[in-house]
Amino acid sequence: MSNRVALPLWYQAEQATQAQDWASKLAERGQAIDLILAAQPFTATWLRQYPALGLLLDESGLWLAGQGMKMQPDWLKQWPRLQRAGTRSELLLRACQLKPQQRALDATGGLGHDALILLSTGAAVTILERHPVVWALLQSNLSQMQPHWPGLCQRLTLVFADSSTYLQNLQTAQKRDELNFDLIYLDPMFPEAANPRKKAQVKKEMQLLHLLLQAEPQVTRQTEQQWLMKARQNARRVIIKRPRQAPFLADIQPDHSWYGEAVRFDGFFHASVSQLQP
Repeated sequence: MSNRVALPLWYQAEQATQAQDWASKLAERGQAIDLILAAQPFTATWLRQYPALGLLLDESGLWLAGQGMKMQPDWLKQWPRLQRAGTRSELLLRACQLKPQQRALDATGGLGHDALILLSTGAAVTILERHPVVWALLQSNLSQMQPHWPGLCQRLTLVFADSSTYLQNLQTAQKRDELNFDLIYLDPMFPEAANPRKKAQVKKEMQLLHLLLQAEPQVTRQTEQQWLMKARQNARRVIIKRPRQAPFLADIQPDHSWYGEAVRFDGFFHASVSQLQP
């Protein structure tokens, strides 16, 4: 049984059937929901009247709301970035070196923005998300985007799963050409205490996501070790996103690192370092 606190899901009358469906899906994944019919549109004034963390459902899909704000993974706003994405403009792509038709696993989905960048290469991408609310936000956004990006969405698979369990259950291949993925990407949340200035720099909308996830168990060093070990057994290339000055995941030296102004991508791969194309 989940010990997560029940969340209200406010909905407009037109979305009553969808609200019931979302409540059922979330309950199946361990998140209790209290359905509440909203008598008024979700205006800024309405949001200020209900500051507690909860979900909203309207014609634009599912939203996370609280503290007078609302947010959702707005993938449509990422379209200009996707159009110009390449190894010159995206350090992530320089590190991942994905090609069309290859298979990538984003094992820490979040809002899915990095997964979209991976999709821009023409690769097939699987997103894992373990929190039921974040999964629901991603699933809602994916449904909203399908009419706009049918080809891209066809190459995207969203899975509700804990990454450690998922990687553990993957059949480990013995040969390079039988690995489950060409790339596994990890972007673990980094403790705010390690960077006290970060909180002030976070966008207001992202504060809601942090508020939602603050009660989740912290990732332990043992979990990090398991992530890295299982990822390396199931992919030709493993890329880990870290703050630029953060320690290595599980304190394990990567084969190569790519540095940006604020972040760093650490790479582990089957090829020798001399074969790497930084």
